[in-house]
Amino acid sequence: MESWDLVGIAAGSLTMFGFYPQIIKMYRTKLVGDLSLPMLLQYTTGIFLWLLYGIYLKNSILIVSNAVSLASFLCGIALYLKYNNKSRGMPGKR
Repeated sequence: MESWDLVGIAAGSLTMFGFYPQIIKMYRTKLVGDLSLPMLLQYTTGIFLWLLYGIYLKNSILIVSNAVSLASFLCGIALYLKYNNKSRGMPGKR
């Protein structure tokens, strides 16, 4: 393993788990009014493309980190869609 692999592992780890605090907050509060669906879709598309790129390069660091990130963003989108209508009906919770 080269030293740059450690940088890739560190970056991948931070990226993989960076959205989890938001997922936990959405799940606990059931409020998503402050989130932007276009942003979620843009990030998800970008992560998917990074995953494809990692598969093309056969780079396990890119593949694993982006597969986990993709799963977390898909979970975030699912929570957004589930709770979005509920958030709109609550005054001051947009």
